[in-house]
Amino acid sequence: MAGHQITETVLQEGYSTRRPSYFNSQYYSHWKKRMKVYVQSIDYRAWLVIQNRPRLIPNNNDGKKPIKGESIFNYTKEQLDIMQTNAREINMLYCAISEEEYKKISTCETAKAIWDKLKNIHGDTIKVKKIESKLTLKES
Repeated sequence: MAGHQITETVLQEGYSTRRPSYFNSQYYSHWKKRMKVYVQSIDYRAWLVIQNRPRLIPNNNDGKKPIKGESIFNYTKEQLDIMQTNAREINMLYCAISEEEYKKISTCETAKAIWDKLKNIHGDTIKVKKIESKLTLKES
């Protein structure tokens, strides 16, 4: 049983250059910084996608955008590259979060939306904890 817990802890942390850091609702600011560096080291353009938003998929030569479910041959190389980059970033973020966190962001359709939602959920908790600790000190 103890060996199982050690294995879980090691795998959960994700201290690896090949795996993203794992986020399980604890230490968001630490995870956020490690994840930023991890993504940048894999593909800096990917970090730009997470920070900004995916580039819009351009129209084909005939002026039409492909419809989801159409043949892959209806997409241009540029369109496929844009879709691939966003899918890769979403996958990186999915691989870096617990099932509990996934439930919170599962409706997001872009890597930026996922990143922003995690920031909104966990970014303010540090401020709230600091305020609560100050209030507790004043009451003592």
